[in-house]
Amino acid sequence: MRKAILLITLLFTWTRSQATTILVLYTPNAVFFGADSRLVIEGRQRAEDGTVCKIHISDNLVWASAGLLAEAAGPFDLRTIAAHALRDDSSFRSAVRRLKSDVASQYQAFRNRAIEDGVNPTTANTNIAISGFDKHARLTVLHFGRSDSRISCPGKKCPEFGLEELGEHRRIDSILNKDGYFYRIWKEKGIPAAFRYLISAEEAARPQTVGGPISVLQLDKTGPHWIYPGVCK
Repeated sequence: MRKAILLITLLFTWTRSQATTILVLYTPNAVFFGADSRLVIEGRQRAEDGTVCKIHISDNLVWASAGLLAEAAGPFDLRTIAAHALRDDSSFRSAVRRLKSDVASQYQAFRNRAIEDGVNPTTANTNIAISGFDKHARLTVLHFGRSDSRISCPGKKCPEFGLEELGEHRRIDSILNKDGYFYRIWKEKGIPAAFRYLISAEEAARPQTVGGPISVLQLDKTGPHWIYPGVCK
């Protein structure tokens, strides 16, 4: 069964989940992903800030995340775990289940080591958005940290239309919560342009942790399509 899976990811050592802005919008026929490209490293041995693609595609498989990804001298590396968990052409549900299990089996020990290395406990978490097609568009968001949780679309919390925000989104929330703008912005601007507008607003409010170029991708039954590639190739 063909599938396209998206995880929104950062690279290198310790990375704060707030040091990024990722938006994922679910609809029954398509899922849209938007991300900034600012990279900020957290830990005692801090690297230079830079830019990185946070939406990765390889054929019909794409993976990425916001938050802690890997450690410089340790066994945990989300990229390796994801490559193993999503290694074959199984169903979307099976892929999500395997990824969740593989990450959870190592995560708390990894998180404890990150905190010992200097990562703030309040930002020591990892959020993974996964989307694919299994007859219909599907989206799952996995949260790992002090407690683990999961959101699935379609589902009770996201039946037909749902927005998930990873990382920094306080300025975005203030825009969407004003006079019911959440229900108008997608039609008024179009989803890709709305993503760029909202992420740009977050960047203006928090330039130390959020920065462009902005990438936007649409995933539908024909596969993933770049609308604005940004730094992604």
